[in-house]
Amino acid sequence: MAKAYPGAFRDVIEGEIVGSGYDSLIKQMISRLDNVRQAVSNSEGEDTPCRKKRLDTYGCLNWQPVRLPPNETPDSQKRVQEELKKMYKERCPDTKCIENMMRATFFTQRKDIFSGIETSDLMHEWPYLFETVGMKTHFKELTGMDIDKSIASKCARVTTLPSEVDCAELPRTPCIIVCGSSPLNAEYFLLSVDQVLVNSHITIFSDAVRWMFASYYCLNISYPADQGATLEFLQR
Repeated sequence: MAKAYPGAFRDVIEGEIVGSGYDSLIKQMISRLDNVRQAVSNSEGEDTPCRKKRLDTYGCLNWQPVRLPPNETPDSQKRVQEELKKMYKERCPDTKCIENMMRATFFTQRKDIFSGIETSDLMHEWPYLFETVGMKTHFKELTGMDIDKSIASKCARVTTLPSEVDCAELPRTPCIIVCGSSPLNAEYFLLSVDQVLVNSHITIFSDAVRWMFASYYCLNISYPADQGATLEFLQR
C-alpha cells in the first residue's frame, strides 16, 4: 500500500524515508484492529480483559479525554480557568497551585484545543499553557511522562572538561552531555555514541539534539525501548 500510494502513506521527513517507510501505517492498522476486536467483544456481552493502556503513534496516553474529572462541572472548570487568568496577570509565584489547577482543567484545555480556537485566543484563555509550568503539566497529563526526566535521560550533565568525562558511565545509545548546570546556560555540549565522545565542540543545544537524532539514523541505531515514545514524539 505504501509503495502504491507513497505520497499518502510513506513515512518521509524532509525528503528522507524514515525506517521501513511504513511503520506508522502498520501501527495505525494494528490500533484499528484492536479497536474493532474490542467493539465486537463488548457487543457480545463478554467481559473485556484488563489490558495495558496503549500509546498512540505520537506517544500520547490521554489525547482526547472523554469526561470531566470527578466532582467537576463546566461551571467549576470555568471558575478555575478565570482564576488562572487572574493569577497569570498578577504573576503568581505559587507554581504548585498552578500545576494543580492546570491538571484539574486538562479536560477543558483539550476541548478548547480540539475546537480549532486560534492560537492567540488560546493564549488569552489559557496563558499558562504557554509557560513552562503549564506546558510541563499539560505534557505530563497528555503523555504520562515528565518531560524534564525524559530529556534528562538522554543528557548527562557535567561541569568538567571533555577529557574528564567518564565515558563508562554514559549510555551506549547516542547521548548529549551538557557542560553546565542546565541546557539553557551551558557553554557547550558533547555528543557520545557507544560510550565514545564523537563531537566535543557543539555550542548550540538545538544542534546537539539534531546531531543526536541524526546519529540514530546514520549509524542505524534503534531507539531504546523505554525511551522510544519520547524520542518519536520529539522527532515528529
